[in-house]
Amino acid sequence: MLRAPLAALALSFALIVAPSNRAQAQVLPGANGLATRSIAAGGDVSFLPTLESAGATFRDSLGTADALTVLKRHGMDWVRVRLWHSPADGHSGLAEATALVVRAKTQGLRVLLDLHYSDTWADPAHQTKPAAWTALTATVLEDSVRRYTHEVITTLIARGARPDMVQLGHEITSGILWDTGRVDGSFNTPTQWARLTGLLTSASLGVVDASPTVHIPVMLH
Repeated sequence: MLRAPLAALALSFALIVAPSNRAQAQVLPGANGLATRSIAAGGDVSFLPTLESAGATFRDSLGTADALTVLKRHGMDWVRVRLWHSPADGHSGLAEATALVVRAKTQGLRVLLDLHYSDTWADPAHQTKPAAWTALTATVLEDSVRRYTHEVITTLIARGARPDMVQLGHEITSGILWDTGRVDGSFNTPTQWARLTGLLTSASLGVVDASPTVHIPVMLH
């Protein structure tokens, strides 16, 4: 039953590796017309531990090597790592995500940490609260989001793996942490948008709390 999905995932890694030219710096107009930006060449590597546990190996023309080494050789300089709150099988939980972030940082890669705020996949059709948070009031949920985010970032910093950017939620077109932070359909109301704003603000403050002297950019997806 695992062969087809794993084959597809392995193929996705192969496709990421295919380009051989590194992304070049690009000058883009800014406030003064002279701002310089770099193109980030990256990809999500969250499935890597699952693939490796199933026996997957990775190689390019130089031979077999760590997947992150292969990706870096071919121009990747950013990776995204997802984090689920309390996943049933442990994959993409804090321990596994921390180990993967440490690996990426050791390789000299920049890391975008993707906080789903769920025990499993979060997307426009599924923004299920972690089981531990299902009975919380809106106010207590905001506090839990802030404390949890702080704990995650603090854990990574303690391992010498401060993320270079943090993504607050995953595919949050319809909000996060349903139904408290839901904003689609009949939930598209000022009250619901205020609740979503409160949750995202709490998440952002959790990042700041954990890294008050070193700025970690946050992004919405």
